[in-house]
Amino acid sequence: MKIIKTNRDIFLEFQTDSNNIIRFSLPNNKKYIMSDAVCQNTMQLYGNNALNIEKDFKELNNRYTGQDLTNKSLISIREGGAGDLLFKTPVFRYLKNTYTNCKIGLSCSPVYHGLFTHNPDIDNVYIHVLPLEAFQKYDYFSTFEGIIEFNKEAEYKNAYDLYAERFGINPTILDKTPVLKLSELTLDYWGCVLRNDLTRSKKIGFQWRASSPVRTLPFILSATIIHKLVDLGYSVFILDAIWRKNDVAKFISDNKLNVVDTSKFSDNFERMAGIIALMKMFVGPDSSGTHIAAALGKPVVGLYGPFRSELRLKYYKHAVGIDCMAQKCNNGRGCYNHSYQLCDFAKELGEKAAPCWKLLDVDRTVKAIDDLYKEVYEEEK
Repeated sequence: MKIIKTNRDIFLEFQTDSNNIIRFSLPNNKKYIMSDAVCQNTMQLYGNNALNIEKDFKELNNRYTGQDLTNKSLISIREGGAGDLLFKTPVFRYLKNTYTNCKIGLSCSPVYHGLFTHNPDIDNVYIHVLPLEAFQKYDYFSTFEGIIEFNKEAEYKNAYDLYAERFGINPTILDKTPVLKLSELTLDYWGCVLRNDLTRSKKIGFQWRASSPVRTLPFILSATIIHKLVDLGYSVFILDAIWRKNDVAKFISDNKLNVVDTSKFSDNFERMAGIIALMKMFVGPDSSGTHIAAALGKPVVGLYGPFRSELRLKYYKHAVGIDCMAQKCNNGRGCYNHSYQLCDFAKELGEKAAPCWKLLDVDRTVKAIDDLYKEVYEEEK
C-alpha cells in the first residue's frame, strides 16, 4: 500500500463480475491510499509522472496489531474479492464486542459494498482508492495485500486464522462464522421475482463457475451433477454472472430440467447473496458463494481442485468439502494457483480446465450433497 499524490486528473475504471463498469475520477493534486497493483496500473496507463509516491505503508507506525480499541477507530483496507472481505468479519464482530465505542471502517472495491453496508460491526464503507483525509480520521489501520496470494502459510493455514493473526488476534478466541446482513429490500425483491419458483421443493443454489478458470469445474461435470440432483428430486437454481445468462438459458432449454436460471437477474453481489438467502443449500467451487452461504447459515458443499477445502471451509457449521487435487500438484496438496490463468499442468497437457477436476467423483459428490441436506433438515424436524 502507498500514499500517493496525483499530478493530473485521473479517471479509473473497474470491471464488476457482471461486466458492468464502475468509473470514478481522482482530481489533480489530491492524496490517496492505493494498493501497489492499482498504483502500478495507473502509472502504466497515465505514465510514471502521473503519481507521486509520498510514502509506503511500511513507514507508518499506527498499524493495528491487537491494541486496545476502547474509544478508538480502525480502518481496514483490502482490495480482494468477496470471500477475502468476509474473512475479516469475525474479527470485526470480536472487536465490537470487546472494546467500548470502537469504530470500524472498511475500504474495498465498490463492487462489494452492497455486502457490507448493512453489517452491524462496520461503521463506514469506503472505496478502495481511499482519500487520505478519510484514512487520517482513524487511529489505526490494517492492510492485507498478499495475505493469501503471496503467503506460504496460506498453503497450510485456514484463511480465518491468517486474517486473525494479521490483526494481531489469537484465532482460537474467535467465532469464525462470517457475518453478512442483507437489507430487507434485497430479500423482498427476490421474494417477488422468484415467487413462483420459491414454491419448489429442496432448493439448491449451484454456482456454475469461480472467478478464476483454474477453480472452475469443466461444464460437463457441473451439468452431470445438476442432472443427478434433479433425478433425486432437488430444484437447482443456477447462480452465474448476468453476462452468462444465454449459456445458462440454453442449457436449461436443451435439457428441460427442474432448474431455475437466476443469472439473468444477478447483476451484483448483494443480489446474488439475496438468492442464496432463499435457498436450502449451496453448492459450488472455491468462490465467494461458499462464504456468502456460510454467512447466511446455509449448508455448503464446496468443490475444490487447486486448494484443499479445509483451508476455507474448516470452521463452517454445516459444510462438506470435496477435494480432488492431482498427485502431481505439490504431492497431492494442491497448487494454490491464485492467478486468473490456467495452471501450468493444464497448459502442459493442452487442456482447457485444471486436470485435477478429472479426479472429481460425481457420484460421491452428489451423495455428499444429498447426505448433508438430509442431515441438516432432518435435524430441524
